[in-house]
Amino acid sequence: MFPSLFPFMKNLWQGLVDGFSTAPVYSPLVEDLKRWIMLDSKRRINFETAIQTARSSNAEEIKDIDCLEDYLRFVDEQLHWIPTEAVRPKDMLFRLRKMWFILDQPSIAIYQSPISPDPQSQLKQPDRLAWLSRWMVQFSNELGEFMDSPASAAALDTFKSNPAYNIEDYLEPRQVEDL
Repeated sequence: MFPSLFPFMKNLWQGLVDGFSTAPVYSPLVEDLKRWIMLDSKRRINFETAIQTARSSNAEEIKDIDCLEDYLRFVDEQLHWIPTEAVRPKDMLFRLRKMWFILDQPSIAIYQSPISPDPQSQLKQPDRLAWLSRWMVQFSNELGEFMDSPASAAALDTFKSNPAYNIEDYLEPRQVEDL
């Protein structure tokens, strides 16, 4: 009865579906990494391989990373993760180790600049770093900026209550306008 209505409805439905993507939205820095990985099918495969290689080590920290999207989500969360002593001692160390352990797998290490013991060689010439190495430096800088902000100290009380931290030896982050 309405043979021309079916293609119209199909196109309408597809337009609605396309407008509501279920793909996660990450911070701009993590979106840059995702875009860089996805631009090359070999890189995407190499990242997935690195995740599986890391998982084969049976490291406890890696068990919740099954695929690239899990890794990207974790990296994104790491950028604004608020440390707390109550979760697990040295949790920050474990979280950083998880991220870098995957980046250190052979299938991904090939995309990074060689590490030189001479700090003058590459840090003063960031344009000579491989794309992934530059991204890693940028990630570290953004993470450091967040950790220097008052927002990162939201759970400071959990550290104050543990005498092992000697919290009185540390400077509490202040608002920029306080400086």
